[in-house]
Amino acid sequence: SPSLLRCEPPQGLLFALVAMAVLHLLAPLGRVVPRDAFWAGAGLALLGIALSHSAMRELQRADTCTEFAGRPSALLSAGCFRLSRNPMDRRMVLLRAGGAALLGSLG
Repeated sequence: SPSLLRCEPPQGLLFALVAMAVLHLLAPLGRVVPRDAFWAGAGLALLGIALSHSAMRELQRADTCTEFAGRPSALLSAGCFRLSRNPMDRRMVLLRAGGAALLGSLG
């Protein structure tokens, strides 16, 4: 049923990162990202974590909902929300890209 396949984006991010690591360990199909990009991947992942922390802090400061499916009580336009309407989505992209560069393999 569709409800069994449904998950919130944070769980989807965790699933994607775990799947990337498992595929890297069990079936690496070759390195597609040079080893020199390891630190760039770490930087992207850290940037994603910092962006997530900043967004959560801004949401708490505005006393609005911090849950993904919650209903916000304020429209934020300061901090990281000044640059992006969806910084938590940007966080997921940065963490996935950073994880891919850290692993470096196609598997």
